[in-house]
Amino acid sequence: MIRFFFIAACFILWANSANAGCAVPCTQNQLLTEINTNWADNTTGNITPALLRAPVSDIVNTYFSLLSQYQLPVNTIAVGKGVGVNGLNSATVTAPLVLSGSTLSCPTCGTGGSGTVTSASVVTANGFAGSVATATTTPAITLNTTVTGITKGNGTALSAAVAGTDYQSPISLTTTGTSGAATFIGNTLNIPQYSGGGTPGGSSGQIQYNNSGAFGGFTLSGDATANTSTGALTLATVNANVGSFGSSTQCTAFTTNAKGLITAASQTTCTPAIANITGLGTGVSTALAVNVGSAGSFVTNGGALGTPASATLTNATGLPLSGLNAQAAWSFVVNNTSGSAAPTAVDIGSLTSKASPAATDLVIISDQAASGALKRATVSSISSGGSVASVNGQTGAITLPVLPQGRLTLQTATPVMTTTQSAKTTIYYTAYQGNQVPIYDGTNFVSTPITGGEISVATTDTTKSPAAIGASKVNDWFVWNDSGTIRIGHGPDWTSDTARSAGTALVMVNGILLNNASITNGPAASRGTYVGTTRSNGSSQLDWIYGGPSAGGTAGFFGVWNMYNRTMVGTTVIDTSAGWSMTSTTPRSVNASNGNRVTFISGLAEESIFASYTNMFGSMNAGGGVGRVGFALDATASFDFQGYAVTNSSGIQVGQHPSGTYVPQLGVHFIQAVECSDGSAGGTNFATGAGSGSAGGQQGLKVMLRM
Repeated sequence: MIRFFFIAACFILWANSANAGCAVPCTQNQLLTEINTNWADNTTGNITPALLRAPVSDIVNTYFSLLSQYQLPVNTIAVGKGVGVNGLNSATVTAPLVLSGSTLSCPTCGTGGSGTVTSASVVTANGFAGSVATATTTPAITLNTTVTGITKGNGTALSAAVAGTDYQSPISLTTTGTSGAATFIGNTLNIPQYSGGGTPGGSSGQIQYNNSGAFGGFTLSGDATANTSTGALTLATVNANVGSFGSSTQCTAFTTNAKGLITAASQTTCTPAIANITGLGTGVSTALAVNVGSAGSFVTNGGALGTPASATLTNATGLPLSGLNAQAAWSFVVNNTSGSAAPTAVDIGSLTSKASPAATDLVIISDQAASGALKRATVSSISSGGSVASVNGQTGAITLPVLPQGRLTLQTATPVMTTTQSAKTTIYYTAYQGNQVPIYDGTNFVSTPITGGEISVATTDTTKSPAAIGASKVNDWFVWNDSGTIRIGHGPDWTSDTARSAGTALVMVNGILLNNASITNGPAASRGTYVGTTRSNGSSQLDWIYGGPSAGGTAGFFGVWNMYNRTMVGTTVIDTSAGWSMTSTTPRSVNASNGNRVTFISGLAEESIFASYTNMFGSMNAGGGVGRVGFALDATASFDFQGYAVTNSSGIQVGQHPSGTYVPQLGVHFIQAVECSDGSAGGTNFATGAGSGSAGGQQGLKVMLRM
């Protein structure tokens, strides 16, 4: 039960510690919660000690909150209703309580009491004792401990430490026994008295030794003595003759005793008997005994050679020419064989004759400008007096420069392609009118043969070309000399289908076009001879396609153009559709198909292009009509050349045959077959395959040009 006591109009809250409601200190809200929750339900009716240690202001505020919550009258206090009953009851307070802010006061309670300490003392406990001086006035307290010896603490009190439990007991040392290991048992450490010592023997200054436990002494003598103070060992002198012995001319002699000690040493001039020297070759000892220059002696540097019966000279110098055997007049002493052999005398007249010397064959000349020094020269460099000294800067046997004699082709060993070659990734330069290509060396054009009659390169090459051929790109091709290897390679891409860039420009030298700028991985400027131009397809491949018959037409595409040795190329594109109608007056591609065209590349604008188109026209209008057909350059909605066909009724077919010639073109172009009608209501019917279907009726688009 909760109890409130009011003394002199003041109240005190008192409780036991049966429950724990909140942390210390409790806040106002925690006090309220504690009171409302626990007061009525606690079997003892007590609150927690935490309430006793809460701030006074929180207790006061809590009190007044309870008054308001349970609507208690003024000047009352709240008390619990009892075990198992919620809520509070009120009790009357005889003196009014006043709360101002956080301060609770009782104005009518009067003043409090006072008091003093009458005495102070020290209680002996937990290992401590003490005394108090002037215990009733100003106490002076002195503390001491009641524990004797080593102390220990347990966090509450001090007590005496126990030997062997809290610390090591004192150790006793014993020396029992003369062998075995030392032991430590309990508090006793035993170290045996080990034997092995002895009493030194001998006399002062002697070396001690142990003979099975008995000591004795001895002194070194004879071949060595010892200093017992320093331990230094001194060997006895057995040979008084000291020094160095032996040299390049002196042999040494030593005497040793049975102990291996050298007891004597001396030297004397070495005079070995040659007969006593072993290991010499046959006859060497005999020759060594013969004076130089005499028969049977060795030959020495600077010594006389004598007259040997036979000899083979190697690296011999200083031999006089007079000592050589006489040879026939006008002869050479040479080895005129293909292998190793002794030299023989050979005259020019006896040599094998070569009817047609090669240009690289060598001859011996006497260079009169060099005081007649013998030199060599090639046959091609020899010129006769009064003949032409040089041609085009070349002397001796020369090759006259000619125009390039090969052709670019997509088919190996086929300089002129007569069948379709599509999607090719290798280009060839093949001999056609000859196998020579003039290559400029900076001074002259040197006619150079096409190696093996054909050279080639892959369109994907990047080692001797600036890059792989790209998609839908125009490139020029050059033949050049790569340090003795004749190659075919291309230059950079054109700026567009119809224009070269500064990097792809050509320059003419002595009437032959060369590359104007150096080409990456290729020829230096003016070192590549221009031989043609190509245009790749959208897959970076090269095409040579003859047009042909098909529904919608099979377009022709000639993507290889030769600078030299061009030939006439003709193709016909035929739309094999049975017929089609056209009702518009606006021109369009024939049968609305771009397959009715021929595309070509031209590296230079030098030759004209001829084209024609043949078509059958018939009106589907009862009153007849007008149809126009023709072709255009690089256009599909206009005419460059056209033909008219007029009918006065339906069912009548009229042939049309426009033709024309275009001026030379540069770059990539196409010729497109074009058609339109008069716009009559019935429409216009066109057909390249109309009529009987004979070859004469199927004309289509024809193009003739030189490639």
